[in-house]
Amino acid sequence: MVANKAVFLAFLLSVALNEAGVGGVQLGGLPDPVVTVPLSNGKSVSYSGKLELSDQKGFFASFSGIRYAKPPVGHLRFQFDMYEGLSKENGTKLLPVMVWIHGGGFVWGSSHRFIYGPTYLMDRPVLLVTINYRLQALGFLSTEDQKYPGNMGLLDQTQALKWVQKNIRYFGGNPDKVTIFGESAGGASTHFQMLSPLSKGLFHHVISQSGVAVSPWAIQVRSLENAKALAKKLECPDENKASMMECLSQVPARDLTVAVGSFFKLGLLPFIFVPRVDREATTPFLPDHPRVLMETGRFNKVPWLAGGTRNEALFFVLGSFVSDELRQLTKEHWGTQSKLMYLLGTYFEDKDEVLELIESHYFDEPWGGLDSIFDLERSLSDVWFTESIQHSMNAVSRHVDTYAYLLDHPTNAGWTKAALKMLPLKTNPDRLKRHWGTGHADDLQYLFKLEFLSPLTCERDVTVKELFLDTFTNFAIHGTPNGDGKSLMFKWPKFLSGSTSSKIFVYNPDSRLTTEYLSKETAEFWRNLHENYGLKPAVRDAKTEL
Repeated sequence: MVANKAVFLAFLLSVALNEAGVGGVQLGGLPDPVVTVPLSNGKSVSYSGKLELSDQKGFFASFSGIRYAKPPVGHLRFQFDMYEGLSKENGTKLLPVMVWIHGGGFVWGSSHRFIYGPTYLMDRPVLLVTINYRLQALGFLSTEDQKYPGNMGLLDQTQALKWVQKNIRYFGGNPDKVTIFGESAGGASTHFQMLSPLSKGLFHHVISQSGVAVSPWAIQVRSLENAKALAKKLECPDENKASMMECLSQVPARDLTVAVGSFFKLGLLPFIFVPRVDREATTPFLPDHPRVLMETGRFNKVPWLAGGTRNEALFFVLGSFVSDELRQLTKEHWGTQSKLMYLLGTYFEDKDEVLELIESHYFDEPWGGLDSIFDLERSLSDVWFTESIQHSMNAVSRHVDTYAYLLDHPTNAGWTKAALKMLPLKTNPDRLKRHWGTGHADDLQYLFKLEFLSPLTCERDVTVKELFLDTFTNFAIHGTPNGDGKSLMFKWPKFLSGSTSSKIFVYNPDSRLTTEYLSKETAEFWRNLHENYGLKPAVRDAKTEL
């Protein structure tokens, strides 16, 4: 069990090589690199790497399976150990560091290179780190008290960032120029790290793709209730917290994961074990609600790049576009499914009335026709992603330099189309060929080589890939996607809350600026919904100021 868990606390490090190489290794038919890192006890540890070729046939070194913390087993399963403090030394000619946090709804996923191949980014002057962290109950179960406050998965990420600060210079990385970036739950994670006082000083730029801390699927409530429900599933006592946690700590990890899966009612919905406000912790990771932290400016003041795709929910509803069978099933179960789809979080008081208002705003005709699927996609995109991203950009941009983007480039080479082919559904071939939009995770292929997708060969796809790589690495190097001002056809302006000028960069072969991430009408609808029905998290006195 120990070895099985340790993989969750390890990462892959990739660094582009110049003539100096890594650890003194020169290029050209020489052995794989070895990096030696001194330890605080006077000893040292050596990491053996592997020389590889980037997308453009340049050399880079990769170091896989580096452990940054003790395996979280036994009594550590639902807790987190902090380790020694940080030490930093300034180096010369060190590369900017980009730390990738994978997505997966805090339910599944890993940093495996089959999904996040580093070869594209290794043609840019950056050092890439991809990390793993605990998921599901192992990462986010809580009993709402000081002993088990939760957020172990986020604390894993923080611990990895501490390891980077302390050791990355030995691999040629600059600890004073670290960018964290991630997509979906990874995007929410980077935003959580930005909001946490425990992460202060560990990074210098943040990129959040298709996920923020106030996304309705990213905040856990009723944590103790969820923990007790899981205990019952596993025949553990649930009346006494200590006895319950002692029992859960002994349950095999596989059984724990299977039991969590039994809560899912619609795909992976509802998300049960995700991050939470842990103010009862001795040193809280998230001392207040993310909306409060953003509005009051209590977060790490670093430049932020955030955005998403034009049709986020397409990834989840594309089956209804191309399969009459799935569309009919959705129609039959709409009464129960709609509540799961639209009321993931608990931001609203009168849920039934709120559901009626959402349906009235988005749906122009009764469910069943093709137009209703378009309405479904548009509504879920806004509910799950767009509204919360828009709100966060408005709040954060009042305090730090913020850059907003939108990916609007339908393609046959994307994650959405690939996922659709895996569904056990009878599909309409003509509909399957059609471009329906740009779905959730369709941006990943422009940053990483996804081994299960065909290589990008279409000129327009390659253009978008180069745009992503240029702007993201510009941001990591300079703190602005504009870089030295030569990479883009026009200047990408900062996002200004309340401004009506063009400020959102649209990733497309014919890239442009737009004034709208969320339409004015829909933005007003959500603003009124929160004002009239939203739960208002109290602004509490913060003992931990940033």
